[in-house]
Amino acid sequence: MYVTFTILINSADMIPDANRLAHLAPHQRAEFTVTTRLFSCLVTESLLHALYFPLSGSSAAGFALILLRNPSKTSVSPTASTIQITDVFALIPLQGTPILTDDDDGSTIRKIALLHSLDMDTLPLVISKYGHQEISNSVALDVAILNTLNNHGWFTQTKNQLEPCSDPVFFWRKYARHANLTDSLTGEIAQEFASSVKWQGAFIS
Repeated sequence: MYVTFTILINSADMIPDANRLAHLAPHQRAEFTVTTRLFSCLVTESLLHALYFPLSGSSAAGFALILLRNPSKTSVSPTASTIQITDVFALIPLQGTPILTDDDDGSTIRKIALLHSLDMDTLPLVISKYGHQEISNSVALDVAILNTLNNHGWFTQTKNQLEPCSDPVFFWRKYARHANLTDSLTGEIAQEFASSVKWQGAFIS
């Protein structure tokens, strides 16, 4: 896994279109570039599981809900109750439909088989009970995502808001805690991510 992440964060062949991220500061764009590769690796290598929710009438085609544990069939039903807020790793607005698994049961919610970094549309989101600490991607997009989750029975018991977060070190440490990785390995790869952001920032600016 260490080799996979090292190759992943130091490659320059998956840099998003500059026009799509023009509203972001260079440092945020660098973080986004590295973070989206991390998400791609975690989902595509089945280290974490992700579900695709389509959106209608929104700036994004849909979004990925990345979970810290594998949802059962009952947990993706309209009466979802087994997945808690603490099980959510991140939500990612998507430009189009990602590659989905073949186990189509007719539900609009599908498991994602392959998530490419270039599929990701705007800054990743985390669920916050305390409100925004920085400017969101789009209030309308946040509302569309939360309404879609609620309409499918997800997280209806709490009042939540979405907060953008582009820091790959934050997400890496969150995954490392979940995977019970050693402090030394976690810290070593965190330094690699921070170095990659610095390198990408110099390249972008």
